Amino acid sequence: MKSRTPAQFTSKTLLLSAILIPLNAVFQMQPGLAHMSMISLLYNAVTILFVLAAFSRLIEEFLPKLALSRAELLSLYVAVSLSTAIGGHMCVQIMISVISYAFAFATPENDWQALFWNYIPEWLSVRDKGALENLYLWDSTLYLKPNIMAWLPPMLVWGCFLFALFSAMLAINFMLRKQWTENERLSYPLIQLPLEMTSRRRSFFGSRAMWIGFGVAAFIDLLNGFNHLFPQIPRIALTRSRENDLAELLAIHPWDAVDWLPVGVYPFAVGLAFFIPLGLSFSVWVFYLYWKLQRVLGSAFALPHGFPYASEQSFGAFVGIGVMGLWAARRHLVQVARTCLGVGSRVDDADEPLSYRGTVVWLLLSLAFLFGFCHRAGMSLWVVA
Repeated sequence: MKSRTPAQFTSKTLLLSAILIPLNAVFQMQPGLAHMSMISLLYNAVTILFVLAAFSRLIEEFLPKLALSRAELLSLYVAVSLSTAIGGHMCVQIMISVISYAFAFATPENDWQALFWNYIPEWLSVRDKGALENLYLWDSTLYLKPNIMAWLPPMLVWGCFLFALFSAMLAINFMLRKQWTENERLSYPLIQLPLEMTSRRRSFFGSRAMWIGFGVAAFIDLLNGFNHLFPQIPRIALTRSRENDLAELLAIHPWDAVDWLPVGVYPFAVGLAFFIPLGLSFSVWVFYLYWKLQRVLGSAFALPHGFPYASEQSFGAFVGIGVMGLWAARRHLVQVARTCLGVGSRVDDADEPLSYRGTVVWLLLSLAFLFGFCHRAGMSLWVVA
């Protein structure tokens, strides 16, 4: 069958997205799986793409109308990936507890009501005692009218906030796409696997090397899974555990400040390492060891508790990367501004999803909403800015 490359979101893709996104959300909420949204190459999205691509290959000769094109498969992959990120542990999942915890666990002893209830707007939180008890005691379901009426208003408000936030991020991507893909030629290694899985020119599913690697990783994971259920079955201790924690060997001062130094081999991490540039993979483990060395030095010189301030260093690194990215894109952004002002520019936005002028308007409207939202919630103007 000839490869079809539709230029739009097809009805088949829309239907499958409507089915897969809720199922993926339920799967994502299972105990022990919340972290799936915290690993760059979302394994649930890759698994779904793998199954859909394989199934489509099997039926394309007999039921060609039901087979999925490459564009449809990649559209589904993007839809599941985005829904995983939004519904993940660091976004909507944590939001539920953030907007309710202070009211669910307030007691006369901790006096939270007097301490900070007045700083939390009612329209951003859930204060209904019955709905909160039903949530935290696990003795009810959301799908009851009292629970829905308590949760619906704040969730709609926070939904508008998230919509504006993601809209602003999408507009920034539209604005910088040409700079990243054509000028800086960033490789986007994490998209290589989905592209290979859906390619019609190269046979991903016919690759012997792929199936050998897949088989080795699957055997190790299945064996260790059976060991967890039936301890009499042996296991291959490759991942982090007490058996391969080098910190156990560093029990004397100041080396004990290392605290935790596992040496593990994760098949998925080995695979990801092949996709990223050598310098980046080198930096990952070198600076991890450098951070551990800082802890040892801090202990040796009796520096204040918390040194080397990993969270603060991480925040500084994010800011530094952001500043470097803006500096590298400065000429492109100037041309984007010239296009928006209509004074002549060397960049063409004909191939962009939206014109630069429309993108800037979209971004400004999103930021204006976020600005107003945060100020209305009680933040000072200079903090919002």
